[in-house]
Amino acid sequence: MRHPYLLAFVLSIAPIGTTAAAPGASFWLPRQSCPVMGPRVASVRSFGPPTTGQSSPPPPSSPSSDPPPSDPPPSSPPPPGELSGPPPGQSSGPPPSVSPSSAAAPAPLLPAAPDSTTYRPPQAEVGPLFQDEGPSDTAYKSNLPGRPPRFSVGKGVFCFVEDAKCSSALLASVDVAAGVNVITGDNGVDIPYAHYAFRGGFTVRPITLAKRRWHPWSIGLVGSWSRGTGAVSVLGSLSTDDQTVERTQHTDAWRVALVNQLWLSRKANALHVDLTLGMVRSTVLTTGLQLFGSHAEAAIGWGGWGSLFLGADFLDQDTRAVMGVRAHAIVAAPIVLLVALGLLAGGAL
Repeated sequence: MRHPYLLAFVLSIAPIGTTAAAPGASFWLPRQSCPVMGPRVASVRSFGPPTTGQSSPPPPSSPSSDPPPSDPPPSSPPPPGELSGPPPGQSSGPPPSVSPSSAAAPAPLLPAAPDSTTYRPPQAEVGPLFQDEGPSDTAYKSNLPGRPPRFSVGKGVFCFVEDAKCSSALLASVDVAAGVNVITGDNGVDIPYAHYAFRGGFTVRPITLAKRRWHPWSIGLVGSWSRGTGAVSVLGSLSTDDQTVERTQHTDAWRVALVNQLWLSRKANALHVDLTLGMVRSTVLTTGLQLFGSHAEAAIGWGGWGSLFLGADFLDQDTRAVMGVRAHAIVAAPIVLLVALGLLAGGAL
C-alpha cells in the first residue's frame, strides 16, 4: 500500500465515527475553579441543542445492532450562563449551590494598587537633562563656610592675620613706597622720594562684638616708622652763583593714625578698603627740626596678607606723596632679613 500512514489514521478515528450520538447530547467536563470568577462548572455542548434532565451519554463502545434511541421532544436552549444539565454522577435537578465561605479565594492576577493615603517621596530623576550640575571645585576659593579664620583664637575673636570674620585682628606689615618730595617756597626743587616702613596696630569691630553678627565695618589704631631718602634744600637765588645746597643722609618719620576699614564680602581673604587719617612727626628739609604734620592714606587690601596704598605726609613747606605696596610680616620678614644681610655684607649698614 502506498499510504500506510493514511490507513492508520482512518483506523484510529473509526470508533468515533461509528458511534452514534444522540441529538442534543453534551459532554460534561469536571468541576473547575476559575482564578477570577470563582468555582464554576464548565461544559462543552455538541451534537445539537442540549436538553434539561438528560443524563450524560455512555462512553463510546463497539458498534452494535441495537436501534438508536428515539429523539426526545425538542426544548428551548437555556439562557447564557446556565448549566445545560447535571454533572456526571448526579441526578437531574438544580445544581448544588456553593456558599461563598466554602469557595476558594480567587488568586490575584495583578499586583495590588498602592494605597493613595500612603506618602511616597518622589524618586529623583537621574540623567544629563534632569540632574543639576555638581558643585565646582572652585565653589569655595579658600576655607569652607563656618570654619574659623586661619591664625585665629576663639573662633575668630582675635586673629593674627586680618580676615573678614575676625572680631579683632593684629596689624603687622612692611611697606615699600616711592614718590616725590614736593618742596614749596624758595627752599629748592621737587625731588624723587622713596622709603621703607614698619607698621603695626590692631583693629576691632564694635558692631560685631556688640550684636554678635557680622558687620563690614571695623576701626583700629595704627603706628608706623619709616626711613626715606635724604632731603635737599637750596639756599640763595637760582639765577646767581651764590647758592648753597644742603643735603641729608635720610629722612625719618613717625606716624600715629586712626584706620577705618570696610570689608566688601564675608569670604576669606576678601577685599577691603582702608582710609587712614592721623599725624606725623618728621624732620623738615635740612633744618634738622622735628615738626608735626598731617598724614593721610587710602588703600585696598587683600585680606591681611597685602595691600596697595597711596599716602602723603603734609609738613611745613615739605610734602611727601608716595605709592607703595604692603605685605604682612609673615610674608615680608624673610625678604627683609635677606635684604638686611645683603646690606650688611656690602658695608651699607
